[in-house]
Amino acid sequence: MNRPAPRSIDEYLKQLRTALAAEDPALIQDALYDAEEYLRAELGAHPGKSEADYLPAFPGFSNAFGVDLCVAEPGSNGWAVCPEPTGSDERTQTLDVARSINRCIDMLQASYSPHVVLVFFPDRWAK
Repeated sequence: MNRPAPRSIDEYLKQLRTALAAEDPALIQDALYDAEEYLRAELGAHPGKSEADYLPAFPGFSNAFGVDLCVAEPGSNGWAVCPEPTGSDERTQTLDVARSINRCIDMLQASYSPHVVLVFFPDRWAK
């Protein structure tokens, strides 16, 4: 699944964040900061150019990571739904979500053997 080339720095940073999602959070933060700093400096140094003139082409998930990004169909062996968190306080709920995600990943690995696992957090889980 290749996305269209980004046309703005913000679009590029969003695609970069998605591409690095499985990496260490500190690495992601550093990469995003460095990329944005560089791109905005180049844009500022050449006022007649557009943001798109400074964006490197994203090679696509497959080329960047060496595996295809295949999203499973809901209800298939490659799809898991974590239960809603329980508990009376945020810490307990957070630990409950973490345990549920680990259980779901273990289940997916046993039944589907994915190379990549996408985790979606619904807005209602935000604190």
